[in-house]
Amino acid sequence: MSETHSIDEALVLTSLQKILDSETFSRSERLRAFLDYVVRKEREGLAHQLKGYSIGVDVFARNESFDPGGDPLVRVQAGKLRKLLRQYYETEGSDDAIRIEIPVGGYVPVYAPQSQPTATTAAPDMPADAGIPAAAAIAASAPPSFWSRFRLASTGLLALTVLNITALGLHATSRYLIPAGTADSTGPAGFTRTASALPRIAIRNDFGSSALAASLADSMRIALGQLAFVELVEDFDRANRIARQPDTLDFTLSIARSEQPGQLNVQLRHNASGDIFHEESIPEADLHLVSERTFAASAFAGRRLSMNGQLYAFADQNALSSNLMRCLTATNEYRLHKSRQTFETAWSCQSQLIPAKEPDRLVSEPHHLISMAREAEADLERRNRAGA
Repeated sequence: MSETHSIDEALVLTSLQKILDSETFSRSERLRAFLDYVVRKEREGLAHQLKGYSIGVDVFARNESFDPGGDPLVRVQAGKLRKLLRQYYETEGSDDAIRIEIPVGGYVPVYAPQSQPTATTAAPDMPADAGIPAAAAIAASAPPSFWSRFRLASTGLLALTVLNITALGLHATSRYLIPAGTADSTGPAGFTRTASALPRIAIRNDFGSSALAASLADSMRIALGQLAFVELVEDFDRANRIARQPDTLDFTLSIARSEQPGQLNVQLRHNASGDIFHEESIPEADLHLVSERTFAASAFAGRRLSMNGQLYAFADQNALSSNLMRCLTATNEYRLHKSRQTFETAWSCQSQLIPAKEPDRLVSEPHHLISMAREAEADLERRNRAGA
């Protein structure tokens, strides 16, 4: 595994996302959160922080008195994670470009290339399994010299997207993307999410009218894939086979050429009502470079799709927000203002959202709160089925 640091950032993040979205990992919120945490910490240069204590506190919400020496929780979960990763690479991940592994004796992930017979046919800087539907069409229509010129930019700017979003107060994770190639599945026993539902967004673009619309859509998919508090889906019916939830939280982000020359039109539409609650134009002249599209997509995600953005506001104004969405917003308010009132609101909300045990601390990280809420709702559904 000596090639860990030579594998580029974009490929690692793409491979991580495929694992998190796989059917193999669909039954375990905790192991998805565990893998997501250790890979992103390592990518941020914080591998030295990947200890049993920090994982117990940050991933499994143990309190500050947690003793990894006396409590085997992290070691046991790490063993389960290694086993599930092996199962994934024996099945769904057999054609992945790289392997992500957690060596026994530690928690720092390592990466190594897998044999890929078809990889030689891929575009120069678009992995064959990148999972971005329009990418192949854009790569095929662009001269090779164009992609060669921006090879370094396209790799480095994916990482920049994460940094931009983080700077806007968003957490760089999304474990619920349903890619176009996902096989039909009934998911984890057909679970239904109500209290822990999040807004689901499908991106649609009119490639026939503008190649830049498809290219911007690809950048939007990458940007939305970094958000913890919305879910990027390719198809709503397929997403419901993983976990059902009310369609009142389904939205479509559409990108097409505007009636105004030289402009792309970006709309956010609520599927159930048909309401277009946000619309803006972006000059095509500002989107020709990879860096320009990356910035436009990350800025849009930060302004429109954050907990303080138009999408969450629309859901709140129309009484559509789930308990989890309200709790995420309340927790974010406390993080921003640090007042007694905002603390009590967030504490009360989290106590009701995760009622299995008395909370011993406020969960401040969005992806941890989401994971705990979804596991609590799944446990409740399992108990109700068992008692039926």
